[in-house]
Amino acid sequence: HRVTLVERSDRLGGTLFFAALAYPENGRLLDYLVRQMDHPNIQLRLNTTVDAGLLAELQPDEILVGTGARRAAPAIEGAQQSHVWSGDELRRLMTGDRAEEIARAKLNLAERALFKAGGMFKVTDSTAAIQNLSKLWMPLGKRVVIIGAGLVGLELAEFLLDRGREVTVLDPGTHPGTELAIVRRWRVYDAVKKHGKLLMQSNVTRIERKEVVWTDKKGEEYRTPADSVVLAIGAEADSAVADQLQSLTRTPVRRIGDCQDLGYIEGAMHSGHQAGREV
Repeated sequence: HRVTLVERSDRLGGTLFFAALAYPENGRLLDYLVRQMDHPNIQLRLNTTVDAGLLAELQPDEILVGTGARRAAPAIEGAQQSHVWSGDELRRLMTGDRAEEIARAKLNLAERALFKAGGMFKVTDSTAAIQNLSKLWMPLGKRVVIIGAGLVGLELAEFLLDRGREVTVLDPGTHPGTELAIVRRWRVYDAVKKHGKLLMQSNVTRIERKEVVWTDKKGEEYRTPADSVVLAIGAEADSAVADQLQSLTRTPVRRIGDCQDLGYIEGAMHSGHQAGREV
């Protein structure tokens, strides 16, 4: 096979790069995968968006789309405020995926100056550099509330606790981190319980400028102070890019990874491998 790998940003890895910030073993996996792209029959095209012109140029026999999931904004009063971040917004800012666009939307002038002075825009090819710089400055206040205790919420909580933040994780469910492998789940669960707060069966009703209002399983209302809020819930498969490409061509379009079904890293590895065998 001759393969053209197209990526809209200036680096490989996508969400796996962000996951490597919280869990270094993910970085080793990413390094391995990137090295496999050094192959005579693989052409990389970074900073590129697939459109009708590119399809006409490449004339592919198969199109595989692995553009990942999306996190829809939850129906929580106050979720549109500037101190409320989606997991995707934070990922893009920290990894340089159109980071300046997010910085303009979410940061004030002083914060943008700090972000730029810290060199964050220029180190997005290095998880180690971002890890070190993020210990000096991040676009989040001292007290952080994370809504969602899944894989993203717990690993982000661990990352922020290591950077001196006071972290509270709120989730309406009963079992945290179900997407994580069992050993990793209990390690990160223990870290968050020991150094932060993990409150299950907690339903967030609204987000105020300095507080998150939520109720427990008995319906009793509580208020948790918050300088910043991160929404780590609502992940769903996102086939928008695949659907758009299918409308442009008669070439078969196959969805792989989280744009087809949520499976996170393990699911992406399995679906990519299966697609490669079946092409």
